[in-house]
Amino acid sequence: MPLRDSELIARPRPPTADWAVQTGGLAFPSGHTSDVTLAAGLIAWLVVRRFTGPVTAWVGSLLAGAYALLIAWTRVYLGVHWPTDVFGSWAFATAWLSGALTLQRLEERETRT
Repeated sequence: MPLRDSELIARPRPPTADWAVQTGGLAFPSGHTSDVTLAAGLIAWLVVRRFTGPVTAWVGSLLAGAYALLIAWTRVYLGVHWPTDVFGSWAFATAWLSGALTLQRLEERETRT
């Protein structure tokens, strides 16, 4: 029997007995993970554009990525999300950031010509 769209998106959270904190809403996707991944990606992008030194850019990007990974791990560790909720959030944020970067580079190319 095929899954309906509502069963893919409106998925319940793990059992409340596994929760280390109280929360509400549905599980997929993890809002915390999406928000932090988008923020970390934008911060890393700004650091790379602002600082020309390769070490500074790498360190800034590494710290932003580590922060996003830490928050994603805590969502699963606290028992309020399934690992696939986190992976779905990363996929969404990566697609969004890739689209934004592509549009920004296209605009830069047009302004140079």
